[in-house]
Amino acid sequence: MKKFIKNNLTAYTITASDNITQAVFIPEKGAVCASIIMPTKDNKKEILFAHDHLWNKNSKEFPGAWPICFPICARIGLNEKENFYRYENKIYEMHIHGFAYQTVWELADIKEDEITMKLNSTAETLQQYPFEFEAALTYKIKPGKLWCRFVCKNLGEKLMPYSFGFHPYFLTPPVHHGKDGVILNFRAIKHYTYNESMTDIIGEAALLKMPSRITNPDIREQLSLLSNDKKITLQFSDDDLTMTGDENFHYAQIYHDWNEPFICVEPWTAYPNAINHIEKPAVDNMPGMQLLKPNEEKMCELVLEVFDKED
Repeated sequence: MKKFIKNNLTAYTITASDNITQAVFIPEKGAVCASIIMPTKDNKKEILFAHDHLWNKNSKEFPGAWPICFPICARIGLNEKENFYRYENKIYEMHIHGFAYQTVWELADIKEDEITMKLNSTAETLQQYPFEFEAALTYKIKPGKLWCRFVCKNLGEKLMPYSFGFHPYFLTPPVHHGKDGVILNFRAIKHYTYNESMTDIIGEAALLKMPSRITNPDIREQLSLLSNDKKITLQFSDDDLTMTGDENFHYAQIYHDWNEPFICVEPWTAYPNAINHIEKPAVDNMPGMQLLKPNEEKMCELVLEVFDKED
């Protein structure tokens, strides 16, 4: 384990037994994973794209790299007003992807190859999300692999709805220099359509054609319901990257900026604006918010791996 300070932010590096695979975390910056180094046939490589403001302590912008979404995923909207939801006849305001990525997390435990960060509800979070909770985020690194676990516990006395998601920005070659050669693949059983403001799901569409080049304009800002096979694969020229979530990760959201060297493929437990559809889903049979009873806790897990082509 290595601790270091950059731009007044304290960060921690965990390293696998191969002394190559490693990841960097910033608890005070929303528990973001700022870097992941994976082994290659010849050496090693960074697999995450980070925005310049990632290391700006005062920035509240989405940082790139590997942030999380909690207690909502994506945008929400109520009566055509973005960022609002109703719970028990009271209206609350919460912005895209929730507050967790903008909040200081506590370093709860750290080893050479593992880190756990925790977040508890506060007076500030209760203003936008009226539920008492404890959340724990654990990452364990192994050669060529990052294992991720999120645990949420309801500390309050009423039913607690929440959703969780990872929002990785995977580094790609630059546009016109190999980005269009990166291939995305996953198995889906549904493909949904957004309203114009992308604050709600309004229907279904034909399944996205997979595998697909990540620069295909038809897949940008698209949401799919995954099959029981939760594996998501990005195929690069020399290796394959896979994310495999457990049964809680129902959805895959795709986002990329043609002019930037990244692709976001986001495993989510619920769909955008699900918090406004607790009693009735936006579209029939859509898995929605996780619902925790008082003192109940729930865990979800995901594994990230990189494989050389020759494997």
